[in-house]
Amino acid sequence: MAINDTDMGPIRLPPYDPEILAVEDTQHRPIPSSLDELLELRKEELQRDDSIYNDPEIDIQDINVSGLDCEIPAIVLTRKGGTTSKPRPSILFLHGGGRVMGNVYVGLAAVSELVKDLDAVIISPGYRLSPEVHGMVSVEDCYASLVWMSQNLATYNIDPARLMIAGVSAGAGIAAGVTLLARDRKGPRLCAQLLACPMLDDRFDNLSSRQFEKGRGFYTPWGRYAWKLVLGDDIERGTVSHYVAPGRAQDLSDLPPAYIDAGSGEPFRDEDIAYATKLWECGVQADLHVWGGGCHGFDLFYPTEIGAEAIRTRYAWLRRTLKERKEPIIPFTMLPSTTLSSTTPSVTYAQVPGPLGDLFQSFGSSHIASIPLSGSLVVTSGQPGFDRDGQLVTECLEKEFEACLDCVEAALMAGNVKAGLVGAHKLTAYFLDIRHEPLMQEVWKKRLPEHRPTWVSIGVSQLAMPGMHIEISAEAVLFK
Repeated sequence: MAINDTDMGPIRLPPYDPEILAVEDTQHRPIPSSLDELLELRKEELQRDDSIYNDPEIDIQDINVSGLDCEIPAIVLTRKGGTTSKPRPSILFLHGGGRVMGNVYVGLAAVSELVKDLDAVIISPGYRLSPEVHGMVSVEDCYASLVWMSQNLATYNIDPARLMIAGVSAGAGIAAGVTLLARDRKGPRLCAQLLACPMLDDRFDNLSSRQFEKGRGFYTPWGRYAWKLVLGDDIERGTVSHYVAPGRAQDLSDLPPAYIDAGSGEPFRDEDIAYATKLWECGVQADLHVWGGGCHGFDLFYPTEIGAEAIRTRYAWLRRTLKERKEPIIPFTMLPSTTLSSTTPSVTYAQVPGPLGDLFQSFGSSHIASIPLSGSLVVTSGQPGFDRDGQLVTECLEKEFEACLDCVEAALMAGNVKAGLVGAHKLTAYFLDIRHEPLMQEVWKKRLPEHRPTWVSIGVSQLAMPGMHIEISAEAVLFK
């Protein structure tokens, strides 16, 4: 769909998921024309989340956190009857709302289940909003809440090694800023950062910002409106802090691992991809998920399949990240050979059939042509976009991506996954240019619109052969 013409031709939009399209219009809010209108919108959100308050397994405690110049209200969620003898993970959760709306309950359902699942302690602060405050104030409020958490570890029996920060939309942008601030001030050490559809950059100088200048739901003009209230005169003065707009940060080294997700149909998409790419560039681990067909906040739309899948994937990462480790992690090179021989499962290999497999063998790339089989797990290595004659497809990116999926399917079927791509539960795509990820999602949805495996996208500086733009590996489980 084209929305308007530019010097380079019409700007085209990636399609929305049909389920999202059916409900997206109902989420539209006009941009307030005055402060009074903004205050009215805030009133609509003042009610507490009764689904959490009425949960028989969750206790909610109201507290105040000492900030720089005032007391900051917050709530603490703990499990009723939760143990105090076993160290608990803890999450500082920061709500969304463009930094101009929202309260301690908004979006809390995104993490509240961890209170019951992992006996986690969750703190949600009511940081101050704009335009009443500007610049660093909301970031400082949330940093003060992080310090409060670190000072109350004993009170809630929080494990200092499992202290993480999480946020949604504007709250995710603040979470990224607080993480930078904690590093630079040598403050509380975080184990991870969860940034859901984060609002990171005030400059709007990317494709997704231009694509969503018009529309409904949360679109680019809403973002500009919010940033103008947050930054005040800092924009004209050129004094925007990278703690306030982390997308401006140049040094993201020495930060904790990050989970970042976004929808392909939202204005924050490209700044989120750029932030994940910068983390990788600085040597920081990041899981990046761009959900094809999702708008901003699509995971809150129920009941949609893509929203449910995004939540499941996010929760799986949270559980892995916060799960208590029974044994210390031992570097592979330090494992004695006796340990390896006694614990490593038996591995056999299947061969990709036909000219493609023969070609890989001929130039020494048997790691691509052979498929390791360990028990019921089938894992392919990175598969290129080759045609059946073993030639790299160079006609266009879309054709190369389609050919890449053909190669992945051939590899899976060689590994006895008879359903091919439909049998894969996880795909990992390695992009020479991570900006090609939305196109890959479109190719996938055209091919298998009903199948949504866990998808991991990683930007890399080099692939196996010159001219390649993508490699994809897959995982599947053989059920007997």
